[in-house]
Amino acid sequence: MTSPQPDVRTSKGAGMDSFAWAEEAAKKLREQFGDRLAFVGLQGSRARGEETPTSDIDLVVLLDDLDDADLAAYKAVVQTMPQAELACGFVGSPDVLTKWPRHELFQFVNDTVPLHGKLPFAPSDFTREEAKDAARIGASGIYHATCHAAVFDGNAEEGVLRELAKGAFFTLQALHFSRTGEYVRKKSDLAKVLSGEDAGVLAWSLKAKATPKLAPQEVRELSRLLLRWSGNVIAS
Repeated sequence: MTSPQPDVRTSKGAGMDSFAWAEEAAKKLREQFGDRLAFVGLQGSRARGEETPTSDIDLVVLLDDLDDADLAAYKAVVQTMPQAELACGFVGSPDVLTKWPRHELFQFVNDTVPLHGKLPFAPSDFTREEAKDAARIGASGIYHATCHAAVFDGNAEEGVLRELAKGAFFTLQALHFSRTGEYVRKKSDLAKVLSGEDAGVLAWSLKAKATPKLAPQEVRELSRLLLRWSGNVIAS
């Protein structure tokens, strides 16, 4: 079972009330789609209250069914919103979502704050073993991309590693849940409960977001850490 999560609807960082923005978008979507609108939620750093001024606004929108005309109508609604260029996220239908791979749904469901309707799943529907699968698959992608960047990406390696370090946060969330049954939403809270290489990877996740340029020795250090850590997660 997941631990109860606090109400995080207080995200007002970066000069924007992210939940007010999302609530306004949900209102416009209800006007556009009526009873066909099954769900609207907010994900990502803005849902966690950890956004920067340029952070994406990650909306989740589910309609009873979805076709190309619906996508065009949804796009038109988004374009009426302030700072529409920051909007992104998932759009689909509940039926499609129920067929989605469970390892991806683990993070998707736990990271989403509902604003309208309900998702087809609850956080408590997921087991520690499913979270372990999510962690292993996430680590596999990090392992492969770290190796590829070191050999083939040349000057782009730093940028690749920076993104891998930031994305490792989600693998760490799944890994921690697989061990404890506790889903920790925020990076700052996760940092309090991790140790060893897990804590080191999270520290790099925070540093990669805050540091505009890594020194060459830092690039090599990060590459070694990600390779070793992701390999250990896969093998565990």
